[in-house]
Amino acid sequence: MGAVLVAGRVSDRALSLPGLLPGHLGVSVGVLLVIAGTALWAWCLVLFLKAPGTPVPVNPPRELVVAGPYGWVRNPMLTGVFATLFGLGFILDSVSIVLVWTPLFVLGSAVELKLVEEPELERRLGIVYVEYRRRVPMFVPRGRRG
Repeated sequence: MGAVLVAGRVSDRALSLPGLLPGHLGVSVGVLLVIAGTALWAWCLVLFLKAPGTPVPVNPPRELVVAGPYGWVRNPMLTGVFATLFGLGFILDSVSIVLVWTPLFVLGSAVELKLVEEPELERRLGIVYVEYRRRVPMFVPRGRRG
């Protein structure tokens, strides 16, 4: 997360990029995104702490967590991080954080999930995870709960 913010600030300065939104609008949008993203991330953390295991790969939960936001998207913790990064980009008035570096972080995260995490979850949890993955989108809810 820090690398996205640093790269964005450096890019903006090096390329003399203009700001994103006029006046306090960018800060207002950013604060809302940071609050929503942080709340989502914290909710996910609480759910993992209630499950036997942690969100840390060395001690994963023994069962699939599908409560709360995990019923809407498979990776709500990352969705919260993405929202927070976009929000910080707006607060910092950074074109490159919002339009370049955060989208690249999202893309890199999606690739890592597809190539590393999802195959591991399928091996560990089997058909339960395969069905969950079929029903529930990766990052953005479909509008009705999976």
